[in-house]
Amino acid sequence: MKHILLLPLLLLCIKMLGQDQVSGKVVSEKGDPLPGATVFIPNTSIGTVADHNGEFTLSKLPKGIFKVAASFVNFTTGLKTVPKALRSTRLIIRLKPVEAELKEVIIRKYDKDGWEKWGTLFSNTFIGESVYAQYCKITNTQAVHFVHNQQSGLLQAFADEPLIIENRALGYKITLELNDFSYDLNRNEVDYQVYSFFTAMDGKRDEMEQWEKNRSDVYDLSLMRFMRRLYAGDYAQDGFEVRLIERKPNLEKLRIQELYKASYIKLKTANSGMKEKNIIKAVEKSYPRDSLRYYRKILQQEDKVKRFHDELLPIDSFTSKTDSGTVIFFFNETLQVTHKKLKEPVEYYNYRNRLNENNVLDKSSVQQQLNSLPPVTELTLTQQIPVEINENGYFNNIDLFINGFWGWWEKLATKLPYEYYP
Repeated sequence: MKHILLLPLLLLCIKMLGQDQVSGKVVSEKGDPLPGATVFIPNTSIGTVADHNGEFTLSKLPKGIFKVAASFVNFTTGLKTVPKALRSTRLIIRLKPVEAELKEVIIRKYDKDGWEKWGTLFSNTFIGESVYAQYCKITNTQAVHFVHNQQSGLLQAFADEPLIIENRALGYKITLELNDFSYDLNRNEVDYQVYSFFTAMDGKRDEMEQWEKNRSDVYDLSLMRFMRRLYAGDYAQDGFEVRLIERKPNLEKLRIQELYKASYIKLKTANSGMKEKNIIKAVEKSYPRDSLRYYRKILQQEDKVKRFHDELLPIDSFTSKTDSGTVIFFFNETLQVTHKKLKEPVEYYNYRNRLNENNVLDKSSVQQQLNSLPPVTELTLTQQIPVEINENGYFNNIDLFINGFWGWWEKLATKLPYEYYP
């Protein structure tokens, strides 16, 4: 009788186990298996290597929607999105070969001594400039190559192989698939696409204890923590504060632009043969010196000015739950996020105030100034595409523009895999 009762439980356990894993095959465009391909869930430590038939199985899956990435030498990285309803579906990940002709063209354009020229900029972009960054290094920098277009000011980076990063501050080895990296040096804007895979490092007991402490400290300041609290619906109880920032037209700038325009038209009409540059000079000479100084100052301002709202926003004004178990994060203007219980790191204080080591003589004296300075971040949906958040804090960030503290903080030196919980 006992055996009969245990059988349904056994079947139930097997069924649940099957739901917590996803299987599939990595193949080329022609359908040939790619044995040895690396298969992983980006930004986690969940991964494996495809067998001799290109087959793979991933287990201990995150809840909600996630992506599966596959990489292989001389092939571009493949990516599959796996919604909850398709977890039991067998995945076929097809990888495209890197075009040989394209590789030759790129190689011919590589900057000589590129890492010496651009390595610091590249490292700061990915690893960051926090106190943890000094313990985080790219071990195979020889695989990174740069192409710099002096005319456009565009810097591009390419990698011959996955980049290996050792983070001795948090105790992780990170394998980074670099799909795209473009840095506009004129605008100081960067755009990149990477897929990272975490492997916990082994260490001595005191090292591992320090890693665990560092991970907890990093998590406290992380965007992941905020996203998880949005999902749970208790961000305010956790100390986060969200306020609205409206961007209104800069009326004073518009007024001065119209003033310049009217003066320009008047002078051009009266002096039809005058050269363009001379008309502009004449416009400025027509104003008193103090007024001209003020006008120039205002014209350098943004086209829109910020209007900060003091009142805190309720969570239901920018989040809603879906039937699939995720949370939608959506808003029209800009949100300011702070944490009343946390203080910004000294390095960010220095960065924000454009200080360097010569300006900061005593770290403790700077720390005293930070007692009332919480980290502040501004979030904007550039194309008004909603952000979908999973329970573990994972979110699709293709449209979320992050400015301020998290824009500076969220780098590999302070990055945790999504299955991490303090």
